[in-house]
Amino acid sequence: MGKQIAIIGAGISGLTACKHVIEKGFDPIVFEASNEIGGVCSSQTISCTKLQTPKNYYQFSDFPLPSSISDTFPHHKQVMEYLKAYAARFNIIDHIKFNSKVVGIEYLIEIARASMWKVKWIIGSFGVEMVNPFHLEGNGKFMWRVPHG
Repeated sequence: MGKQIAIIGAGISGLTACKHVIEKGFDPIVFEASNEIGGVCSSQTISCTKLQTPKNYYQFSDFPLPSSISDTFPHHKQVMEYLKAYAARFNIIDHIKFNSKVVGIEYLIEIARASMWKVKWIIGSFGVEMVNPFHLEGNGKFMWRVPHG
């Protein structure tokens, strides 16, 4: 497997970032503070919430919303099911560390144009602090743009 990349959050942006770095040959770890994917669309959303963006503008270009969703503004439960299906389709779930809150990121060293960073996180409410080194490659600029969801 490729170099490890840290992604913070398993919301829409974290899921798409994970998918793309897997395709580029990296080994991502997604740190998610809660016990599920979805970010603002998670179960902590008010039950009557519907998507504020028309569904045709919300779906991923490589993974369309199912035809069974007929509402122009889908219910958040439908959005969550869609995000779970996306994560399953692209094997993202295995890369997510649930209940893992990032509490610090620290620059370590640069080796051959690859920066090493230390990521600290706590697991659940136990206060167990873990540390891992991760790579950041390139010239200090993003290799591709992933818009926030």
